[in-house]
Amino acid sequence: MMTAESITAKDKKNSSAKKRVEYLDICKALAIIFVVFGHLLPENYGFHLLTGPIKMPLFYIISGYFFSAKNAGSVIRGLAKMVAPFLICCLIYAVFNRDSGNFLYELLYGESYLWFIPSFIITQLLFRLLYKITSNKMFLLAISLLFLCLGVYLHQYRLCNILCFDTALTGVFFYNIGLLYKNKEEKYHISDNVKIFSACSVIYVALIIVSCLIFSGETIDFHICSYYSLPLCVCLVISGTLALFYATKRYKKNNRVLLLIGKNTLIIYLTHPILYKIFDLITFSAFANNKLVGVAAKGLFAIFVGLLLSTAYNKTSQLKKLFDKKVGVEK
Repeated sequence: MMTAESITAKDKKNSSAKKRVEYLDICKALAIIFVVFGHLLPENYGFHLLTGPIKMPLFYIISGYFFSAKNAGSVIRGLAKMVAPFLICCLIYAVFNRDSGNFLYELLYGESYLWFIPSFIITQLLFRLLYKITSNKMFLLAISLLFLCLGVYLHQYRLCNILCFDTALTGVFFYNIGLLYKNKEEKYHISDNVKIFSACSVIYVALIIVSCLIFSGETIDFHICSYYSLPLCVCLVISGTLALFYATKRYKKNNRVLLLIGKNTLIIYLTHPILYKIFDLITFSAFANNKLVGVAAKGLFAIFVGLLLSTAYNKTSQLKKLFDKKVGVEK
């Protein structure tokens, strides 16, 4: 017979499980795969043209989807969970970097690959502040659009690039898009509509072709607020994201590997550059003559080992919580 405590624990477990949206986890997995392999491929590679518009905005849009004005405490705890592994990685890179002063400069001014974490945290705090001022959807959309334009302008003149604050401003717009999508999804089931998927897919491909013809195949770089045509790029991000949402929701079955990756994107992101170097040390640059095979091997190595490190980190955190709880009970 189940006790009241076991029923409560089971309910809690089920409720926490329901909070995860599987197709969004798969989208996060694809986004981190695009990032890991994108850092290994030349800038003029077609891979960037296809994935550049969505790989970083996806993280902001998905985070905006889970925004809740009521659970401020849980959001702060979630952000705090990001800070601990971020600081650990900063310490590791500072120790192994020959010029620690240069590393700190790159970190402060967003020139390090670690730029994403502080910028992402600033975006969430800015949006929460905006939402406290007003929850009006149209007003939020207008302000977030203004932030997008302001972030691009500030970056052009290097006026506010400390901790990638300018990028955080642009991120507010995509974060708000995620919240708007959630509201419309709950009402109209956008991600189940094959017509919307077809239209978004056609628009995405068409806009990429247009960018190739008119803008010589320039790619979006969210990190440095590089949008060769802001209206076109916004349409690319939204259409590509909606198409991906439909595809992943429809074909989410039997994607356990992608689901696992999607639940561990933070550690994979933080560790993948140093894992590149470890891979080179292990293989002694054995793939120098076959670059594509080398890119595939190195990318898969970074993702797989990153998964192992993330699992170990999560297990350690769980054990620490159990230990603290046991000590607290004994006291």
